[in-house]
Amino acid sequence: MTGEAVSAGADLDRFRAAIARRLGLSLDGQSGSALLAAWRRRAAAAEVTPAAYLLRLDSPPSWSAEVARLAEELTVAETYFFRNAAQFQALTQAVLPARARAAGPGEPIRILSAGCSTGEEAYSLAIAARETPELAGRPVIIRAVDVNGSSLARAVKARYTPWALRETSPEMRARYFRPVGREFALDVDVRTAVVFEQRNLIDGPGDLGAFDVVFCRNLLMYLVPDAARAVVAHLARALLPGGYLFLGHAETLRGLSDLFELAHTHATFYYRRQDRRAGSHLGTNRTLDAGSLARLEQSSTPDPVSRGQQAWIEDIQRASDRIRTLTAPPLTGAPAGSASRDLAALEDIVDFLGQERLADARAALAGLPAEVADSPRGLLVRAILSSHGHDLAATERLCDHLLQMDAGNAGARFLKALCAQRAGDLDAAVAEHRLAAALDPSFAMPRLYLGLLARRAQQAGSARRELERALPLLEREDPTRLSLFGGGFGRSALLALCRAEMAACGGAR
Repeated sequence: MTGEAVSAGADLDRFRAAIARRLGLSLDGQSGSALLAAWRRRAAAAEVTPAAYLLRLDSPPSWSAEVARLAEELTVAETYFFRNAAQFQALTQAVLPARARAAGPGEPIRILSAGCSTGEEAYSLAIAARETPELAGRPVIIRAVDVNGSSLARAVKARYTPWALRETSPEMRARYFRPVGREFALDVDVRTAVVFEQRNLIDGPGDLGAFDVVFCRNLLMYLVPDAARAVVAHLARALLPGGYLFLGHAETLRGLSDLFELAHTHATFYYRRQDRRAGSHLGTNRTLDAGSLARLEQSSTPDPVSRGQQAWIEDIQRASDRIRTLTAPPLTGAPAGSASRDLAALEDIVDFLGQERLADARAALAGLPAEVADSPRGLLVRAILSSHGHDLAATERLCDHLLQMDAGNAGARFLKALCAQRAGDLDAAVAEHRLAAALDPSFAMPRLYLGLLARRAQQAGSARRELERALPLLEREDPTRLSLFGGGFGRSALLALCRAEMAACGGAR
């Protein structure tokens, strides 16, 4: 096979498959020409033909040195200190104090930065630990791993540009950094608090030890499904019972693991490793109990027909599989034929709502038996219909009832946000929209509304960020969900609105 011949689709597919096996990376969305160029560069550096390179890459024994170099070609390092401030607030004000209480006298607190890139996250964790009063006098051990060797080399140097410190307060910058030319050098005590190691996480955490807290942010979204599940399983084994896992904003454990409880404090979500022996929770956190967590996981797991077709990287989980309250299992306690007719009637109501035939929807709803109308999907349909009638009290009551049955229902949270907006409580509306977006990262509408509310508050930066996140979600949002939650606007109208608002705050595309 010549260098030119490797551009064939089948050969690139083999190269992608080899990378998925060795690094866990999903490259389906990457440009074929860019991938081909990387392949040729690495083959030339190894002084072999592209065909020989692929054969060696995909065959035992392990070509670990080249796999590491290939990772440098294919992974992107873009981060900054204290990224996602809400997570660090939850860490210092809730999680670390809880782990300190759980640890024995003098026992160290151990933290892992998984996929640490150029070190900003790991060093942020070290600084956060120093700023946590409950850890005063207690040793803190921070390990940081990444597959990209060049990123780790930069991390060890611990010199950063002002851009990397853009979310670091002036007080924190003065306390822990000193200017060196155009860069800032990190305090030596913070540098020595972190141990860096090159490691491929799909191979497992190895002998790194057991941790109280793991940060693994914006990594799972780049992995193929099997690799994502493997990494989560490895991290679960590396966490102490009751330890905490922080993921990126656009990531979730749905469909990946049932070993964690969902926790929410400080306007952010994170996960707690279940401790079945103790069964305790983090103080007064809004943590889902085992039954609610099971319902949350069930509500987002693809059915067996679509499972083989779905890729985690594409949408976290596809929007069409998210409307589980409208496709729940058949109700028990009624003859099969009767249940089937009742479910069909409920789907008719969904269609009526999508067509804004509200009178027909209300008439059909009146004919449903109580067990269908009071089921999770029945409650959601009733809440949507009630919101069309601007009955805020009834809508909130139905949503609260639904959330008691299914704490992870993003649709109910979105409707509660709309109720808060209409009542003039914008702070509550923002909080509910954030809950909805965190519970279902593929749900476009809460992101759009967060952008609109930020624009209303004249927060141009926040508005632009939210709208930029909303736009691709709107482009691939499930049509049924758009009709149910889009307020009468179709996809094209919502996209036009989003783009216009982005242009108004300097973020047009």
